[in-house]
Order: sequence, then C-alpha cells, then structure tokens
Amino acid sequence: MSFLKKIIFFFMIIISICTGLAYAQESIIDHKNTSSEKQIIYSQTLQEKRTYQVYLPSTYHDTQLQKTSYPVLYVLDAHIRFEEAITIVNLLHKTYPTIPEMIIVGIYNTDRTRDLTPTKVLASQSDYRNVENSGGAAHFQTFLTQELRNEINKTYRTNGYNILSGHSFGGLFGLNVLLTEPQAFNAYLLADPSIWWDQGKWYQQLMNQWHKIHFKNTNVFIAKANNSVAKKNHFSKQFEGDFCADLKQDKPHNRLLRIDCRNYPEDNHGTVPVPAMIDGLKFVFANKNFSIKRSSTDINALQQAYQQVSHQTGFMFQPQESVLILLEKWLATQQDKNNDLKILLNYHLQLYPKSPYAQKQMNEIQMR
Repeated sequence: MSFLKKIIFFFMIIISICTGLAYAQESIIDHKNTSSEKQIIYSQTLQEKRTYQVYLPSTYHDTQLQKTSYPVLYVLDAHIRFEEAITIVNLLHKTYPTIPEMIIVGIYNTDRTRDLTPTKVLASQSDYRNVENSGGAAHFQTFLTQELRNEINKTYRTNGYNILSGHSFGGLFGLNVLLTEPQAFNAYLLADPSIWWDQGKWYQQLMNQWHKIHFKNTNVFIAKANNSVAKKNHFSKQFEGDFCADLKQDKPHNRLLRIDCRNYPEDNHGTVPVPAMIDGLKFVFANKNFSIKRSSTDINALQQAYQQVSHQTGFMFQPQESVLILLEKWLATQQDKNNDLKILLNYHLQLYPKSPYAQKQMNEIQMR
C-alpha cells in the first residue's frame, strides 16, 4: 500500500475498533477473544499428532441468542496467521456486516515443506532448502479435509461452508486442492502461491488441466505480490510473470466459478497476506450496496443484500443475529422509528424464533 493508503487504513482500523467497543458496551454481545487452547489430534493418515487451535465467534456461547451454525475458515501456518485472521474477520464483520462471523481453525506445522508441496523435489533440483521430505500434500489434504474437518464438524456448530486460507507454500497447497479436489472447500483465499515449485512443472500441469476442472459454486481469490527485489531463480521469473492473466484468460467453461486474481505491486511476499485476506473475504461475501440505515427500515433491501451474497457464494446466507441487533440498536436511537423497529424485530423472530433477546425486545416494544 502507498503511504496515503496506509494512513487511511490505520484510521479506518481505529474508527472500527472504537465503534466496536461502543457497540460492545451497549450490546449483549461480548467481543472478547474466545480462542480455545491449542488442541491435539492424532492423524492416522500422517501417523503423527497435529496441533490446531479454534476461535469461536463472540456470539457462539451467548445464551441470549438462538444457537446457530457458522462458516469455518481454515488457516494454514497458524503460528503466524491465526491471530491475524481473527483480527481481520472481526473488523470486517463490523465494517461489512454481510461478511459473517466465523469459526476460525488454525493448523500448526510440523514439516511445512512436506505437507504443503504437491510433488517430490530433489535437493539438487531446487534452490529451496529442506526439500528431502517434500511432496506430501496429498496426505496432508486427506488429514485436513477428512480427519480434522470431521473433528471440527463433530465438536462445533458448523454450517457446511468451508474456506481455505494459505500463503506461499500454503497458497501452492490450496491451488493443488483446487486441481485435485476442487469441491473440498467452498472458497479459497491464496496469497502469493509458490507456483515456481518443481521448476514450474507443477504449474504447467495446473494450466493444462485448469479448463477441465469441475467447480461447483467455488470462489477463488488469488493475490500476487511484487517480488521483483526478492532473490528468484529463472523458473520464478518465467512462470510467475503472467500467472493472473493466464488464470483469467483460461477460465473453465462451466460457470460455477468466481475468480479474482489481483496484483499487489506495493506489497512483497511477506506483507501481502494481510491485504489479500481482507480483499479475499470482501470478494467472497461483501455487498457494497448494503447500508445499515436503509436495511434497518427496508426488509426487502436487507433480504436482497443477502440474496446477492447467497448467489455469489452458491450457499444460503441470512443475516446473523449480531447484524440484526446492530440494525435494531441503530433504529432505537432514531426518533419515530418504533414501527420500523417492530417490523425488524418480527423479521428477527422469523429467522430466529427461539432467540431470548428478540423475544424480550418484542415484548418491551409491545408494552410501550
């Protein structure tokens, strides 16, 4: 980002935090970090113990709200990206309410190169160190999409919408999942994937098969950093140059894929994951036409906003209770809006008929 954009983004964060704090003080919703302790699962596929960590949305255990299910964001390289993802998702949910609260699962590494690379590479064929155990992505994919996901779905209230976020080798791994099992995730957020891997041979395989892949309501966001100052071999220069253009031009014939591949000329390989996740989540979920003011007084506008999100994701999304409460609290500050508030509360109870909060608010407004 340019210096001006960084300053603007900094003030946006400050404003969002202040807004969130004020909302938390007035609301039944507690915005504290509800991350669990690190957990261990034994993988039969990998024949080893794996560590993961789960963040639950602030509304997950709120007894004043109806129990509901959430989408799940799986984050690779959790030691760096897990807390980062929590911050981004929470800030975006306040700024773009159609971006839902999510369960976030961070997966920690044991042998990163082994797990995230799709092909075996010899040390003599690579400038990258520690490649002796490379090529284990298929086994890690089985662990992630079957063993770990089954554990997450069994333990937590998940709604079936799954997102994969990966950077560098993690992005390479995500592309390989797209190639081999595209329906394993509903959306992919891939930051600067290492498509130079295996001297570009794997990238050629991807491009040869790209138009044959059968997607099903899949969203793919790929961010490419400016790596011109980084040490790069000639394979990187050859195969990374037109990566985004190649994917967009050779789009699969079926229409069940939404893809956005963006260049970030002001970010390098190390800085691109943050703007990539922000823009990726906005690409998947955000509705630019959503307005708190309009949606609080026009149920049709609110429904249309979520119909658009459902259309672009291929998955049924409705306003979460946190969004409805935000709209209701805004209406409560306005004069002569009792009728609009009653209409909104009726809609709230249609979606969440067992919500103690909505029932209480409706009783109070009827007694006025």
